Amino acid sequence: SNIFDDYYSEAPIIKNELTNRNKLNANGSGATRRFLNALIKKEEKKDFAIEGHPPELSIYKGIIEKHDLHQIDKNNKYNICLPNKKSSKEFYKLFKQTEDFIKTNDKSTLVEILQIWDVPPFGIKKALHPILMMIFIVANRKNLAVYHENVYVIEFSELLIDFIMRNLKDFSLSWVNQVSDNKELSELAKACSEAIKLPVEPAPLHIGRTLKQFLKKYPDWILNTRTLSKETLLFRDELKKANDPVDFVTKQIPFIYNKNKTLDFSKFKKSLLEISNVFNKLLMELKELIHVNFKINDDDDGYRVLKERASLIKDKTGDFELNAIILRLMI
Repeated sequence: SNIFDDYYSEAPIIKNELTNRNKLNANGSGATRRFLNALIKKEEKKDFAIEGHPPELSIYKGIIEKHDLHQIDKNNKYNICLPNKKSSKEFYKLFKQTEDFIKTNDKSTLVEILQIWDVPPFGIKKALHPILMMIFIVANRKNLAVYHENVYVIEFSELLIDFIMRNLKDFSLSWVNQVSDNKELSELAKACSEAIKLPVEPAPLHIGRTLKQFLKKYPDWILNTRTLSKETLLFRDELKKANDPVDFVTKQIPFIYNKNKTLDFSKFKKSLLEISNVFNKLLMELKELIHVNFKINDDDDGYRVLKERASLIKDKTGDFELNAIILRLMI
């Protein structure tokens, strides 16, 4: 025991038999998955809002609570935080060495990072890899860009957890230094915030992440329509295919909205508003066409007549796409 203590002198103390092993059993796998989903969905809640005494709570107690990694902020919300050098020196050294390694590379694969974790002085067991890696990622999310199969991960979701549990080798990380005193970034963040109606930090990674989430929330029609203005089309297409949000913010946006070698923020904001409004505009035009062609009024009687007429031809067209439209008209 003393020999192992000397050999793995920086190994974090984790008293959890369910996960502190090299291979998870069925119970451990299920508990790990539920714990990670709670981590990304209920981070702001005490104990991740885990009720009762399920095995995932023992993971929380043995890692998060034991090493003081979940602290309450001034808004009375809990957040995953970086380990403290005094209260959890082993976790501090593990995360610090991981951060330093990522900073030395443009992009670091999790295979490379886990090779550091596996050997002395850390010796992290393989079943702990998904848990500790997600804690590290969430704690450093303001600076970390996460890639799955070289595609930037827009948001942390259950699908991401499935991929993390299945194969960490498909992931890589990139460290992005925050630059908050840049006037151009501040104006970009402000324009994003006004158009999207959400707070946006004046940092390339956060702006890029917000823009990717902004585009993802719209129907596929938005991703393919050619009815947008020339600049908005270019912005939409470049954002759609951007694998590096930081590069998109620092290089592509200034190129698209260049005006006398300066960034035209008004045109940038106009593009965001155009994307936001174009689908609603399409729906209004379609609604008007229905009213005109079916000769109905925009009131309850008009919609009642439309539903009755649609019900008469339901399942009689032999056209599945047309029938789907008819069913929608009946709602």
